[in-house]
Amino acid sequence: GLKRVTVPDSITAIESGVFSGCTGLTEVNLPGTLTTIYAYAFQNCLFESIEIPDSVTTMAGRAFYNCTKLSEIGYPAGWTTVLDRYNDYASWDGDSDVNSPFQGCSALKELTVDEGVTSIPAHAFWNVTSLETVILPESMATIGAYAFNGCTGLKNMVLNEGMENVRTYAFAGCTGLREIDLPESLVAINTYAFANCTGLKRVTVPDSITAIESG
Repeated sequence: GLKRVTVPDSITAIESGVFSGCTGLTEVNLPGTLTTIYAYAFQNCLFESIEIPDSVTTMAGRAFYNCTKLSEIGYPAGWTTVLDRYNDYASWDGDSDVNSPFQGCSALKELTVDEGVTSIPAHAFWNVTSLETVILPESMATIGAYAFNGCTGLKNMVLNEGMENVRTYAFAGCTGLREIDLPESLVAINTYAFANCTGLKRVTVPDSITAIESG
């Protein structure tokens, strides 16, 4: 079966289901011209790592659905948008048709975001329950709505000094979180940002926060 794929520079998008079910695929090389990866593009593939080029701005929900051996991703610096699993733009934050591109990636336990990246898109890792540790750069300013919602395995989360906004439901349902220190740079914690974090035992709120919103 197919073991290695090198996508040429002429390709700017990988369409839905193109490599779905290619269980023998162990190496994927994506070009610096790529901007979009659509839903189910690599569904059920068994490669262990993938470098997603910084040129990628858009990924649809379930792009890497059930890639159960995927434990390492090269986070794309240009990523701004998560489409729903029908490759449409989300009609609202919390749209139930929007899933993380990495849903079902049960080996993905750690995520490192490189310096220079300033935001995590809305819905980026929604319900990626295997994720335990997220390392953010000092450049990070905004965590998008629902970005880590339902990441029940998340234990370690340091919000860097320089962080300004934590959007609605960003960490809601992260039942594994035990403590969190909010940085002095933070200016807004939106509604339900940490709702239902039932394991949370300690929160330090900085002087920079003048209002704690609903939920």
